Amino acid sequence: MGDGFAETRVYIDDFESFEYLNEKKYLYVNIEWDDETQMGTVTPIDGASDSSEFTFEIESVIIYRNNGDGTHSKQTIKQTRDGVPLVNFNVLEGPLLLSI
Repeated sequence: MGDGFAETRVYIDDFESFEYLNEKKYLYVNIEWDDETQMGTVTPIDGASDSSEFTFEIESVIIYRNNGDGTHSKQTIKQTRDGVPLVNFNVLEGPLLLSI
């Protein structure tokens, strides 16, 4: 990954049963962030899984930047470009557009 791009994966199941094995009840997504477009995307990794019982919320996005002069900056974003709090935005239904 180059500067301005980040990627991670998130896996969630009920941590009690073995329904993730037999009934594929889990949420497994890839999260990508592109600093140039200020857009984050959440993409299911296993489209055959049943994630209907799980909620996936992002409370905030924290961006650490190398300022190029030996210092770093940190920025916390808690809402979309349209002013919607991130916890109220369903990241599984569309791209996450942020304003910095």
